[in-house]
Amino acid sequence: EVIAYAIWVAGEHQIGSNACLKYVRAIVAGWKKRNITTLEQAKKAAANHDDRMKSERKPSGYSKPRRKEVTPKWMQSGASQADSKPNSSDNQQDDMSDEAFLAFMNSQEEAK
Repeated sequence: EVIAYAIWVAGEHQIGSNACLKYVRAIVAGWKKRNITTLEQAKKAAANHDDRMKSERKPSGYSKPRRKEVTPKWMQSGASQADSKPNSSDNQQDDMSDEAFLAFMNSQEEAK
């Protein structure tokens, strides 16, 4: 019964056919070292082994520090990005009337 259960355990763990005999021998040798002779003892040992393997696969709780995204200053103050750009002379023409713009352009040409 104990050997049949060892074979069942190997199948349950999806051990390939080329390694199955070696796996079953390792199971039986481990049980022999621990004086496991009954089916109930073997089932308990297999359950303990599975629990140990599951806990070893869990992450240790350590994770890489996450990168903190830094928001731009214009966004933090509530202003829009367009508000933080300096006005150039090209943008000033939108605020001028047509006559003021023509006068500005004439003064620029006279300065040259």
